[in-house]
Amino acid sequence: MWPGTLLSWDVIVAVNQRCRANKPATEAGDFAEGCWRNHVYGERLPVGVSNKQMRTYFICQRFAPTGRAGMTFGYKHTYFTTLYDINLRAPVMSLVKLTSLGDDIWPETDYFIEHGLVETDAKMMWIFQKPRKGMLTLADLDRCYDEQGCDLGLRQVLPQDYHNYFPETDHYTPTHLLWPDLMPSDPSHRLSTFTLTNMAPMLISLFKEWHAMVLKIRQFALEQCHIPYNFDLDIKHPGQFSSHRTHKAALYIASGVLPNLNPVVTTGRDVHVPFMFWMSGCCVQHYAPSASTDHGNNSSSSDNNNGDDKNNSKNKNNEVYMNWEDDTSHTGSKTNVSAFAVYIQNTKGSHVIAAPVLQLEMLLQDMYKMGQNLDDVTLFPGHDSVCSALKHDVSPWFQL
Repeated sequence: MWPGTLLSWDVIVAVNQRCRANKPATEAGDFAEGCWRNHVYGERLPVGVSNKQMRTYFICQRFAPTGRAGMTFGYKHTYFTTLYDINLRAPVMSLVKLTSLGDDIWPETDYFIEHGLVETDAKMMWIFQKPRKGMLTLADLDRCYDEQGCDLGLRQVLPQDYHNYFPETDHYTPTHLLWPDLMPSDPSHRLSTFTLTNMAPMLISLFKEWHAMVLKIRQFALEQCHIPYNFDLDIKHPGQFSSHRTHKAALYIASGVLPNLNPVVTTGRDVHVPFMFWMSGCCVQHYAPSASTDHGNNSSSSDNNNGDDKNNSKNKNNEVYMNWEDDTSHTGSKTNVSAFAVYIQNTKGSHVIAAPVLQLEMLLQDMYKMGQNLDDVTLFPGHDSVCSALKHDVSPWFQL
């Protein structure tokens, strides 16, 4: 059972066998829409986090206009983005940029599925069909009168694949890639994380320790990265702050699972069990030059340079000088970068490991490439992969 979530079923759709797809899904998914640009550092997606055995689909995680959540909260805003493997019916990774945080209370909600991965009706000519995309619940769908005409689970996991088919001897629980604990204050942000395209089964025995690490990341975001804690539910998109602020902060999160491929491991009703859960973060804090720095302190700083060498050496490990990606008006402004990675093997007796981003990239690369001629794994390629540099590593802070 999913900790903290009410599993109420307004409609149960029986899918006893998989149907053949009428036509293949567009593997690019929502990629061309560019929704991902706001959720990755330097507008560059992670590289190398897939291989030739996978058939990936890019999802802009937003509510469907026909669903109750979409009618309540709107359907145009993308809360985060997910790369999804259609072959395994499993997520690869989810990406988000955090500029504010709400509380860590979980909402009570049904599971969401992705409308863009639902098989379309073969009886209708595709030219007359409107693209259907976005998160909705089973109760929101209007095509479940005919099992063969409504193949919901061909490309994605359904709620009943977890709920109805997990044997009592199986000790797994659906677990987020991006957690509601790491989302802004607006309840729609936390609701959006309860889509099954953002979840994978984790051993129940590991859940408590992994969740504790998520809360540690939340603490880091608030105390070290200085992400604002926002109570104002009237703000539609927290983080759209004034460009006149002298300090801006963003925490970029990439969170994913490493699949079990040799052999493939499943549970419940063909739900893929990942080999490993991982999460990496890159905190970017911008300090715009103040008037006193520009005019009053230039000569004094140069005169006292020798005396400040010791203090400056403390900051060189984390500071880089470059333009803030969202505010290029202050050339030469200071940007502080700190990065980390955590991961846990999805097997009994495992424990969370905190490590530099570079170490996690090397681990993922060894698993994904496996002799294939593929790109090296880089989780934050923006701005010359500055987040992967060991001098910006703060992973020791995350020891539980």
